[in-house]
Amino acid sequence: PAGASGRKPAAGEVDGSATRTATAEHSRACVPDDVFNDMVHLQVRVREQHNGYDCGLYMLSYIERFAKNAEALNPPLESRPKPRWDDYKELAFTSTEIVEMRHKMAKNIEEDATLQKDLEAAKRRSLQSAQS
Repeated sequence: PAGASGRKPAAGEVDGSATRTATAEHSRACVPDDVFNDMVHLQVRVREQHNGYDCGLYMLSYIERFAKNAEALNPPLESRPKPRWDDYKELAFTSTEIVEMRHKMAKNIEEDATLQKDLEAAKRRSLQSAQS
């Protein structure tokens, strides 16, 4: 059947609207609607990333640093009228750290891929031995 876009999904493709609906339904089942009502919502001014492709790594770094240091920030972010990330040395990171994170992630992915191939090869050998 045709999806919300009006076109029929290709073989192996899932209609995006159905996926979003299922995800939203799952989220509603797992998280109460009012779970975020008591949280403080802030806009914090942050540095711009140094390139056009590391936005996810910057976001992960912001989240990690905030999660590790939020309670120790003095003054707390929410006490400032226009909080700026760079006002807190505890939250600082450099573009060099982002590049290093990207390289480390790439290396980990390559190592995991090699390990996966080795495990699959060992499994095939084991099955072949069991069959002979």
